[in-house]
Amino acid sequence: MKNASVVKTLFAKSMVTISVLTLLVIASVAGQAQDEELDWKLKGVIVKMKDGRQLVGYVIEQPAQHCPTPSEDLILYSEVYRVSKAAGFERSMFVTTEAQKLFLKSDEVAKIIAARRPYDGQVVDWMLMTVQTPEAIKWVTIEKPMAAVDLLDTEYAGRLISYNREIGQKELEQLSEKIKQRIEKFWANNQQGGGKDWDKEWADIKHGLELRRVVLIEYLMDCC
Repeated sequence: MKNASVVKTLFAKSMVTISVLTLLVIASVAGQAQDEELDWKLKGVIVKMKDGRQLVGYVIEQPAQHCPTPSEDLILYSEVYRVSKAAGFERSMFVTTEAQKLFLKSDEVAKIIAARRPYDGQVVDWMLMTVQTPEAIKWVTIEKPMAAVDLLDTEYAGRLISYNREIGQKELEQLSEKIKQRIEKFWANNQQGGGKDWDKEWADIKHGLELRRVVLIEYLMDCC
């Protein structure tokens, strides 16, 4: 009888342990699912325009939104590219070119259809990072960088990446300081300047760097 009691006790303890582990697994899965609901993701789509055109690409899928509707303006990325791990980012980064970023007005769109694409469902920031030239896409996706420097301030955050053998760590740091000075000068002279002026200045900075085989990839440290 004593042995039977011991067996019952051990069985009860094992059931409690299993129950606790089960609850932990459920909580973990629920937490992961909740995190995924907060993620911004790439969504492959086909956009049918009212003028008869049919555009294929990606949109950024907002949390808890499965596919955008024609009732809202949207940005369509005709192609996106994964940045090589050699660039040193801790998480997957995606970029596109300015030319492949299309702004579509809701009154121009007839229908949006979900479509399977290579990077469909991949987590991204709420805005996709851009480079200015097709050549820069080749560098960041294929080539190994010569050096990299983080460029951080209250108005911007990014990484300078050199694919130029003549531009190493020291030269990148010097470029970083020049960029900071240029940005400070811009804001000092444009206290009332609008977002378009800043976008133009930022694009000009990036384009000038790419002429020297240096890429500036901006990123969001604390999205949303």
